[in-house]
Amino acid sequence: MKKTLSVLALFLAALFVLPAAADGLLPVARRETNLASPLAIVRELTGEDAYRAVLGGGDAPAIILVDAADVSDFGEFFAACETAVTIPNVRVTTEDQVAALADAADAAGFRDLSVISGDPALLSLARERSKMTRTGLEVTLPSAAITSKEANETRLAVRSAPATFCVIGPETATPENVRALQSLALAVWVRLDSVDPSGILAAVASGCNGIIGEDDREIAGVINRFCDGGTLARTPLFIGHRGYESRAPENTIAAFRYALDNGADIFEIDVDITKDGEVVVMHDGSIGRTTDYDGPLSIGEMTLEEIKSYNIVSGMYYPGEYKVGQVTDLKAPTLREVFELLAGYPGRRVFIELKGSSSECVAEVARLVREYDIEDQVDVISFNGDLLREMVKETNLPGMSTGYLGGAESIASAHEHTLKELYDALSAAQGVSGTVNYSSVSTYRFMEAANDRGMTVWPWTYGRYTNDAAFFYGAAGITTSDVGWAADMFRSVSADDVTVGVGRKVEAAATAVTYRGESIPVPAGKISVKIVNGDAITTGNGRITGVAEGAATVLFSVSAKTADGSDYKLVTRPVTVTVTADGPGVDPSEPEIDPVDPVPVRPEGKELFVSHLNSYNEYMNDGMIVTNTGWAENVLSLEGTIPRIMRRYVLYCVENVDGKYVATKYLTGDAAANCPAPDPADGFLLLFCPTNRSYEDAKGGKLLGYELVPDGYRLWDGFDFDTMTDPDSARRLIAVRRENADGFDDVDDGAYYADPVTWAVYMGVTAGTGATTFSPEDGCTRGQVVTFLWRAAGEPEPTGAENPFRDVGEDDYFRKAVLWAVENGITKGTGKTTFSPDDVCTRGQIVTFLHRSAGSPAPEETDDPFTDVKAGDYFRDAVLWAVSKDITKGTSKNRFSPSETCTRGQIVTFLYRNATN
Repeated sequence: MKKTLSVLALFLAALFVLPAAADGLLPVARRETNLASPLAIVRELTGEDAYRAVLGGGDAPAIILVDAADVSDFGEFFAACETAVTIPNVRVTTEDQVAALADAADAAGFRDLSVISGDPALLSLARERSKMTRTGLEVTLPSAAITSKEANETRLAVRSAPATFCVIGPETATPENVRALQSLALAVWVRLDSVDPSGILAAVASGCNGIIGEDDREIAGVINRFCDGGTLARTPLFIGHRGYESRAPENTIAAFRYALDNGADIFEIDVDITKDGEVVVMHDGSIGRTTDYDGPLSIGEMTLEEIKSYNIVSGMYYPGEYKVGQVTDLKAPTLREVFELLAGYPGRRVFIELKGSSSECVAEVARLVREYDIEDQVDVISFNGDLLREMVKETNLPGMSTGYLGGAESIASAHEHTLKELYDALSAAQGVSGTVNYSSVSTYRFMEAANDRGMTVWPWTYGRYTNDAAFFYGAAGITTSDVGWAADMFRSVSADDVTVGVGRKVEAAATAVTYRGESIPVPAGKISVKIVNGDAITTGNGRITGVAEGAATVLFSVSAKTADGSDYKLVTRPVTVTVTADGPGVDPSEPEIDPVDPVPVRPEGKELFVSHLNSYNEYMNDGMIVTNTGWAENVLSLEGTIPRIMRRYVLYCVENVDGKYVATKYLTGDAAANCPAPDPADGFLLLFCPTNRSYEDAKGGKLLGYELVPDGYRLWDGFDFDTMTDPDSARRLIAVRRENADGFDDVDDGAYYADPVTWAVYMGVTAGTGATTFSPEDGCTRGQVVTFLWRAAGEPEPTGAENPFRDVGEDDYFRKAVLWAVENGITKGTGKTTFSPDDVCTRGQIVTFLHRSAGSPAPEETDDPFTDVKAGDYFRDAVLWAVSKDITKGTSKNRFSPSETCTRGQIVTFLYRNATN
């Protein structure tokens, strides 16, 4: 909720103008919404009476937009904004308005201000008066599907103003247009014509940075009514640092191609200029670190021919390609070669980082961009502000997007410190007409403050184990050393309009596009459908049913997961549903889930294959076989140095059981470090660190009970340190399933429920819905759920008490399970004589069943993190208990979604975690 000032504070503010925190920045709090990615919601006010009334009230907006012509006294206006803690945006149409605005801001020491105009000259004047003033150009896009060249024309107009954001109308605010502009380093605001829910939701789905409307409360209310908690209105761009440096040597064509083929929207390169005026891609001032050259010359003292006579040396082990210290067949590329590569990837872009201090390099980069006509695929960044100013001169690339590289002094936690860092970043970046491209801004607060102002921030450099947190920060783009982390994640979703017949039903259908660029049909079970307006339809469980001829508007929300298993949701643009008398669909009475759950066949145990250590490095190592306690202690002692990573080490004790090696014990932390190594005849220790490629398959005790088969060598031969420097002679450790979970085509190895499905089938809890399908996204019926619980408990026989339920027959597969559940207080049915076995179960019901089956233990002392779980709810204790047991984390940070249908994938995951935690 919006922070409000106390009566005393308002009284004092009337006597003394409250100073803006942190050199003029306001500690504003935005309207709370369910969006995981912050969005600036700007209230547009018309007339002086309107803004005076709003700013003088007790619940002022976080951000407002007024016309300068409506403000008679800017000094009073700024004082009112400070008192209300509201960020002002002012639209200007004359030079006199700009001058009056700047004079009043200077007099009041007020700096938290955006100026908007359709006239670039006025924005230039505003920026001349204050480099802290944020500027936005009002533009008209030519269509709802602009080309890359048209996006660049808009970028040139905006950045030449100079401005860093543009304001567009709702008719052209499509996800494609907004993303095209954002990838050229522009923030995009959408100005709504009304507060119609469909228009608001269309703007949200566009992924814009800000929404301007006449009522910020109504906009936030619509978002909260139709967008579930954890919704990402805007997914970040992914930028490959020096290409894909964890897959190929940095700053090589191989690394750039890997990045582009694995989902990078943008890749970043470093450039310098040779003695003979060729732009070469190299991070350092010399080629000594990355090639087999060992001389004293800098890049500027060598010709391109000389540089090309040396080969790139691999700095790490790249499985199947290069080992540490190997002289590769790769050469340092030129900028020409990069542009030729990029020509084969339309829509992708490159961040060119200018190194050194050579204006000659700037001019040659600009000339090459013009020669290849590739301006729409280029942004320029640098630590050197003078080079950025040089780049946008009339003789080079005026209107080019520039990003100022820097770093915050500290990782701020207190709000006032965050604001100071944002002030410093704005002052530095806008002083050279650049965006904020800072490192060490890895706090949500910094991003929150920037996003509250509708800005873009481009932080660097993240990696495999920090990508997940950064994904939810609201950054415009994430520069990462492991860009392929996001390759198979959903980047966006879309849906076509729907037609359905009266008295018929159809499944919701949406298409997700991954970062890799693949289009994937989304199963109806992963789509939530909410009616925005119209009464011609009903919805439920991913289905739309026609009830009367007419039309309706719905919003599709798609559930997704990051590569690390964190939940998020994406929404489509509003979908129009047309209901006709003879439209398509099936009879609504047809069951959506086959009520027959066949008795599972318990398969034999799966085998896992292990090989020897290859090398210890953040990107190389897949695991290590430990032959003495010292190895474990030495590695685990690093925990104090980099605790965020090293504290996650896990160790397995592998025993020789009748000639087979079986994982029998799972240890972490000190217990792992102090575990004595067994005699080789009895077994060995298997250590996984967070940098292992197999770590995700090992943590949480997932390998317990698996047989580990030596692969390609005698297990105890050749354990010496030579393997550390000769990885090719030591095969990579493989600790993954040989096939997907028990052969189900719809259960991917990377899915959060893959291991629970394997466990559930192996333990006889459930089988699939077909020979090759498990249907993880389908809902579970009450009959199925109690059957799962009963089987997980070992299929105990009920005592023989009389069956009270008319709808539980003698031959029903769930009969024993239902009677057992009633006897043990897990359920009482839905009535005295009904159990309703075919009703679909909700998440709240399922955790309640699970809690009762565990004896209804009191939850551990913990705060309730969920806004939708309140005191008095029948499921509250069950939810808190499940959270304390790590059985669930909810559907987002602050929502459990107790009324949502629980899927088959979710229920086996709950059961698995309950059994293994």
